[in-house]
Amino acid sequence: PEPMVNLQLVKNDSYEKGTDLMVVNVYVKSVCRETARVIFREQDFTLIFQTRNLIQPEQCSYSFTPSRLDISLKKRHSQRWGALEAPVPQDSRLAACGGLDTVAPRADHVSKPEPAVTTPKPTCMVQPMAHAPPASKERLEEEEEKKVCLPGFTGLVNLGNTCFMNSVIQSLSNTRELRDYFHDRAFEAEINCTNPLGTGGRLAIGFAVLLRALWKGTHHAFQPSKLKAIVASKASQFTGYAQHDAQEFMAFLLDGLHEDLNRIQNKPYTESVDSDGRLDEVVAEEAWQRHKMRNDSFIVDLFQGQFKSKLVCPMCSKVSITFDPFLYLPVPLPQKQKVLTVFYFAKEPHKKPVKFLVSVSKENSRAAEVLESISRSVRVKPENLTLTATSPGLLLV
Repeated sequence: PEPMVNLQLVKNDSYEKGTDLMVVNVYVKSVCRETARVIFREQDFTLIFQTRNLIQPEQCSYSFTPSRLDISLKKRHSQRWGALEAPVPQDSRLAACGGLDTVAPRADHVSKPEPAVTTPKPTCMVQPMAHAPPASKERLEEEEEKKVCLPGFTGLVNLGNTCFMNSVIQSLSNTRELRDYFHDRAFEAEINCTNPLGTGGRLAIGFAVLLRALWKGTHHAFQPSKLKAIVASKASQFTGYAQHDAQEFMAFLLDGLHEDLNRIQNKPYTESVDSDGRLDEVVAEEAWQRHKMRNDSFIVDLFQGQFKSKLVCPMCSKVSITFDPFLYLPVPLPQKQKVLTVFYFAKEPHKKPVKFLVSVSKENSRAAEVLESISRSVRVKPENLTLTATSPGLLLV
């Protein structure tokens, strides 16, 4: 058998190019190119890694850079995997690798039946698209020499008080499906240049250029001034360098990308869908198809969903159920707490008052909450306690 080394915590990255290619980057320094090689099989490759579905070993390839090993896996079936590895059964003797975190030693030869091919549920319902042809070897080596950091480790320059914008861009940049979609130039085929609600593709192209800059590794920090200028040309509130709400900026950016990439050229007139006593699944599907008649883009496929609203008429008791699209979900933060100072005076006159600090909700707090808290501390039933307020924040029991 070939000598194998068990490597721990190997730095790696992977992304999908289109629907038929998975690119794996393994970061290893001081590699001996003359003796190192990668062995490809239908269900795994060495460094041993069991892939999620079958690959075509004869069409897989690998190449070395000064600090990295690049592996390209040719998928046997054109589909998105969603992840590189297949789920590892508990009785398997292979090490459970967390994205190339470990590389298990390979035995001499272990014959195993070929697993059945299963098609994972797609994350985004988008049609397969052709991607840009791969760059030449000379160009790849030239780009590799320019790298100053790992892909995805590039920061964003703060333009005044634009940390709100930078945090949004970094969050979207690390949304893998969105990153893969803009990493390939195939998105340009879906640009809607005639949509009056969009920017004629300028926002989508500017966002793609920015994402590629963040994942090329050729900059320690990148200045997103061009993207900001495009956004400000459509939304004057983002003109200048003042602080703004990050959620508001994200909503506008995603909506602008959607309009630039909307596959619907001429939007038809549609009416809202009511339940009329039908099953929720039927109503939801009909409402979604109505929505897609006017709004159909990768942003819709990836980020949008439906709210269910139910109204009951107090006069005739008629129930109306509707499903409305949403781009983001507002999540309430926990209510702030306030601390009250409470002095407990026992019934026995010889006992000294005891001071307690009681935390209650800043909004909708009740006297019963304070009494229940004191009751647990002094072991007296709440109904035997009396609460008296002497000043704001100071109570007597």
